[in-house]
Amino acid sequence: MTVTLLIIGVTVAVSLAAWQRPTLFDALIYWPPGVARGEWWRLLTHGFIHADGAHLLFNMVTFYFFGRVMEQVLVPYIGAPGYALFYL
Repeated sequence: MTVTLLIIGVTVAVSLAAWQRPTLFDALIYWPPGVARGEWWRLLTHGFIHADGAHLLFNMVTFYFFGRVMEQVLVPYIGAPGYALFYL
């Protein structure tokens, strides 16, 4: 469950930071023209930002319950780093 909690912490921190800085939000959101121009990080970073508090809360509560089960199942086979990569 350690990796799941770490992912939740990072997601909350990134979302809070993005809400405070709209330019950061714009740089992280999935935007196909940006990806086409080589901004490949948008393929990963869009999963760490959320539209508002309700969206963030719902997703993190859901991920907590689903993620801890998935972590218990996958970590014995692929390790904690493998689980983190699986999430990404």
